[in-house]
Amino acid sequence: MANIIKCTVRSISTHRLREFYRLIVPAFSLFILCPVWAQGQNWHLEYGPKQPVVIYSLVRNSFSGGPVTDLQLMLADPPVMPGRQDVKAYMHVDNCTDNISIEGNKPGRSLLYEHLWFQPGLSEVNYEIAYKGTLQSCRIVPGSASIPVPALTHAEEHEFLRQNGELNFKSTVVKNFMERNGLLRRNSESDIDLAWRFFRFITQRYHYGGGPKHILSKLVEGPGSDCGGISEIFTGMCRFSGIPARLLVGRIVLPNTPCNSSYHCQSEFYVPRIGWIPVDATYGLQQGNGAARFFGNRKPNFLVCEYDVNVPLEQKDETGKVTATNKLGILQLPTLWVGGASNIHVQSTSTWQVIFP
Repeated sequence: MANIIKCTVRSISTHRLREFYRLIVPAFSLFILCPVWAQGQNWHLEYGPKQPVVIYSLVRNSFSGGPVTDLQLMLADPPVMPGRQDVKAYMHVDNCTDNISIEGNKPGRSLLYEHLWFQPGLSEVNYEIAYKGTLQSCRIVPGSASIPVPALTHAEEHEFLRQNGELNFKSTVVKNFMERNGLLRRNSESDIDLAWRFFRFITQRYHYGGGPKHILSKLVEGPGSDCGGISEIFTGMCRFSGIPARLLVGRIVLPNTPCNSSYHCQSEFYVPRIGWIPVDATYGLQQGNGAARFFGNRKPNFLVCEYDVNVPLEQKDETGKVTATNKLGILQLPTLWVGGASNIHVQSTSTWQVIFP
């Protein structure tokens, strides 16, 4: 092989030599950096040691528009994700008549929810949030898994292949976009190979920042978006192609990370016999061949607060009767529904402290 390449290089011009390196060398480098590319589905996820973590957040809310009579506080309870995350949320509210402290303990997608009543004249509400548990890294490696990976249930498959208000992948706009850009599944193309093509397309086409509203049919046209929008593009492309996928909404877990810099979104897609494969297309933007390390690889520094979008919220009166409903696109921090004179004017500040015991 070395002799063949050497002879070929001698026989071509300098211009063609540049073309040779421009076309062949990057492709060869890409294969080395991401062996998943064009390699089928004989892979498994390898998990690293568990990383214990404790996170504290203090949120202060002042209501300049008038006193508060009641407040409904909702916080996403981190989903149990075997092999990757086992974290519970705790919430304690000050100045509440019952001084309520509640703990999350439900698997799957759920909320810590509390309707609180306050003494008349209250203009500030403070509450503490804590996350405690373990995170775990994972990466995709060659070979079959030693332990069988559970298959998705029918309900799970339906959930992670369905369309919603933001992931409108069944729209004509998305269909035409996928066809126009050669993103349809090729003959005998595996789920991993196709997902890898989506990842490379996204990291080469879009940029970080700006962009349209978080609706897939608008996002795909670009030219860019934030981490939520970029992750929605990847998730939507997978679902369009029949690959179960979900948007992971959460926070970066690193010491000394400013609170406002901790918000982040990633994606993951499911492949039978392999499991949920992590993807961070946002960090892969404009990284060239270096983007490969953000496909099939996750460090233990990301707290998943909830997955997907349109979390259902309910507003209740003092009898527990539902008086209004709403849906929240992305839930990365507590959400308030305020009663009294201060329904609009709310000013919030928060802290974010990460500790690795």
